[in-house]
Amino acid sequence: MENTRILLVDDETDFTDTMSQLLQTRGYRVTAVNGGESAIKALGQGRYDVMVLDLKMPGMDGMATLKEAKKLEL
Repeated sequence: MENTRILLVDDETDFTDTMSQLLQTRGYRVTAVNGGESAIKALGQGRYDVMVLDLKMPGMDGMATLKEAKKLEL
């Protein structure tokens, strides 16, 4: 569990801040971003075991983010 990396993607910073803190206290390594473009950038810079992805976000929504993430051949 201590090496499990989680990418949180949500436009609501209160959610990502709170969820990040909770997961980190449980031993997870968490990266939180606030949009689809930032998620794609994070995925390009490192590997994650889990991505928690909000579907309704301004700009690049969750489905568009997921489609782009699949193209990265992770």
